[in-house]
Amino acid sequence: MTASTPTNRPTLQPKRFRATYGNRRYGWTVFVLGFSLNLLVTPPAQSADYGRELACVQTIDKPGAMDAVVSGDHLFFIGYGHLYVADITDPASPKLIGDCPFEGNGRQLAVDRGIAYVTARANGVYIIDVHDPCKPEMLCHYDCIELATGVEVQGDLLFIAQRQYGVEIVNIADPRHPVYVGKVKTGEAQSIDVRGDIIYAGDWGTCELTTIDISDPCHPEIIASHKLDGYGDGVYVAGDRLYVSTGHHCRRKGSLPHYPYVVEGDAGYGAGHGMEVFSLEDARKPKFLGRIDFPKGYYRRGGYDMWSVVAAGDVVCCADTHNGVFVVDVKNPRTPRTVAQYRELVGGVAVVDDFIYAACPKAGLKVLAAPSLVHRDKHERGTPIAVPPVPQEPPKDHRVYQPGGQVWSVDFCDDYAVVAAGMKGLRVVRLWPEIREVSHVETGGFAVYASVEGDRVFVSENTAGLSIWQHTGNGQLRLLGRYQPTNGKAVRQARVYAGGKYTILQVGHAFEILDVSRPEQPKKVAEHKVAIIYGDQMSHGEIDGRYACVWGHVKGIRWLDFAASDSKINTGVNLADTYSFLPPLRPEINTGVDLASSYGFFAGIVSLGDQFLCTCRGGYRLAGPLEQDLEKKPVYPVSERFLGKPSVFGKGLFLTSRVQSEVVIAEIADRRKPRLLCQFPTAGNPGTVVVRNEALIIPDGYNGLLVYDDFVKTLGLDVDKQALLAP
Repeated sequence: MTASTPTNRPTLQPKRFRATYGNRRYGWTVFVLGFSLNLLVTPPAQSADYGRELACVQTIDKPGAMDAVVSGDHLFFIGYGHLYVADITDPASPKLIGDCPFEGNGRQLAVDRGIAYVTARANGVYIIDVHDPCKPEMLCHYDCIELATGVEVQGDLLFIAQRQYGVEIVNIADPRHPVYVGKVKTGEAQSIDVRGDIIYAGDWGTCELTTIDISDPCHPEIIASHKLDGYGDGVYVAGDRLYVSTGHHCRRKGSLPHYPYVVEGDAGYGAGHGMEVFSLEDARKPKFLGRIDFPKGYYRRGGYDMWSVVAAGDVVCCADTHNGVFVVDVKNPRTPRTVAQYRELVGGVAVVDDFIYAACPKAGLKVLAAPSLVHRDKHERGTPIAVPPVPQEPPKDHRVYQPGGQVWSVDFCDDYAVVAAGMKGLRVVRLWPEIREVSHVETGGFAVYASVEGDRVFVSENTAGLSIWQHTGNGQLRLLGRYQPTNGKAVRQARVYAGGKYTILQVGHAFEILDVSRPEQPKKVAEHKVAIIYGDQMSHGEIDGRYACVWGHVKGIRWLDFAASDSKINTGVNLADTYSFLPPLRPEINTGVDLASSYGFFAGIVSLGDQFLCTCRGGYRLAGPLEQDLEKKPVYPVSERFLGKPSVFGKGLFLTSRVQSEVVIAEIADRRKPRLLCQFPTAGNPGTVVVRNEALIIPDGYNGLLVYDDFVKTLGLDVDKQALLAP
């Protein structure tokens, strides 16, 4: 097979480059739209062009195997809710010797100095002591900013790739007590590798290799960005080269150069699978050398859409999910060639001399014989950078409460702030006249959301389900009841509706509606299943005490009616239909269409009297009960291209974007003529804000809970305070 050489060239970005929602950001939308339309495509056919078929000499039958790593004489691999350890003194015949269970499904794995780090998407990162491989011990469950996907370790720093949220950096000098250090927003970080003071990230829907300077880990900076010919994922540094795996669609072959097309029939459709080679002669400026293509194909069954790469001497091993494992000769990096393959659905691979370990989600851990073909790579990560103390800069215009965990949300019982603080559980805090913690609850899992109705507090505890508490006065809480979903999925969010009678839970990829009128015995009465939920995808508040909305990521908005009974609460009526947001699908007439108009997890809905205010790119639309065709309604502009989660207090509209770390405030005395008052960044990841006692209160992730007293004056808003805050 001959290698194809992209026509694109590296594109350097300014040192203080910042990703935006411009054309380069449309990739993620296109990918998901494609998923909506193409849920099953026949896997690609392969031919002898890809080399000899590797032989499987042993199988360890463990379900859901997703990734594998070799460290010394041990093989570590992850499956459904387990980290497994095998002795590979005889590399052809691994012997299982250890097992550590965890909640959820593992995604990627790194092992360093006797500690294993397992990413588990919405369930965060598990840190496991494997010094005694026969008795692995759970040390900590770390609450990362968003969906823990890729992972790498260097010295005392842990790096976590989190797709839309970029890369998070964590101090693991004490692995039992990891400490957040910093973050950098990239296009859509899926996997990462590190060498010295540089991180390389495979950015997915944006089809990029991103180079990040971490010489100051508290303030990492993007210094270069290179276009790839497919959706970026796996990255691996070996010697003076960098290898990047790609998949899905080919940007270069698409009809429009700005988009990695998903339109069937387009030349780029499904043609993004392959591996690209870069020179690291200058580590800060990777230089493209060559590319190898793998079989075309576009498919999505069970979420297996990742591509990884590991160096193995003069060859590299690529795991291309449905395409299987490819062994690529890179002696000539400008014309790499495939010399061997193994056909099986595969998540990740690890390599020792003469053998490849393939983590196969449907078939277990496969031992593939590759005599004289592959060799173990030392995977040198360079000199670890020093971990400086996190700078403590006193805020100038606001006060901060920092519980030590990530502040996801805030609500109020009387004048007590109820703070969901991630790893640090639920905190009850007095904010006036001074910040003072009154009590706390050590939740079973991360406290990721708190919703209050009257004297009852509903807490989303992630892996520990939902808990319901009663405020007994003076900031003290008493447990009333618990609910654990039957499928074992984590509860990422729960909001209360209809005067406290119902809650909606985000559970995996479904919304469960519970009757909580008897909090000691919550009862599931209805549900709405969707394809993808990334977080905070239910309306804040309801209309007429009965109508609410939920939505899947680009899967339409569903009306719920709490005046109905049981399963009929799910009305079957959509405020927005899945496909009605799609632009014309033929490439020749697609130019100029804003693909980001699809309703996804960036957007939000809040009640506004007898209507819902539904945010869209740059503004919002309005809709009344059970209305449909949201996309046909007029857009009322607020701030160019901004899209966030809304809350309304008085005549003020407050929008926040966790992914972009920004807050927007507008006046909506006339809801059809909003007036932008201010827009400002935060150092964390702001969730939905609350206004209380004329103060603006922002849950800002690891930056803490921010309190802007008399915010109209403090922020210099050009508006009458009494008019803005009047009901």
